[in-house]
Amino acid sequence: MHSQTIINWLTLSALILGVLCSSVLMAFGLTQEVLGHVAWALMPYAVLAAILLCVRLFRIDRSIQLLSAWASIVIALGGPLLYIDALYVHVDAQAGLVALMISVIQTALGVVVAVVGILWQWRISRRTTKSAHQAGRKASPLTTTL
Repeated sequence: MHSQTIINWLTLSALILGVLCSSVLMAFGLTQEVLGHVAWALMPYAVLAAILLCVRLFRIDRSIQLLSAWASIVIALGGPLLYIDALYVHVDAQAGLVALMISVIQTALGVVVAVVGILWQWRISRRTTKSAHQAGRKASPLTTTL
């Protein structure tokens, strides 16, 4: 239980740090044109927060909770690192395109994590339901199998 609290704090810290870093890096000039880019940069964090909220609310399996938490940490911290790399380390003419595509990639990875989690939970619940159904049914001596 103690490790779950640590993972929750790490996930929340990564999301907050990612939001702050992404918004600061995208809104460096704070002009009116840049504010649209800030909303674009914050879109993946809204998706990740929704995934984590759904995982907590719907009592999803522990393994899927861990998958979504660690994937959210990696995705949330990877975005600002890619922004720093594209805008300051490897300065290039395509840095603006990279800065726009980072949010798309983060959002796509968040959707992939959600789909994997849904399919994994479906498989777990199907296996549990199937075994409970099979355990409740007894074979009749009159039935034959072909």
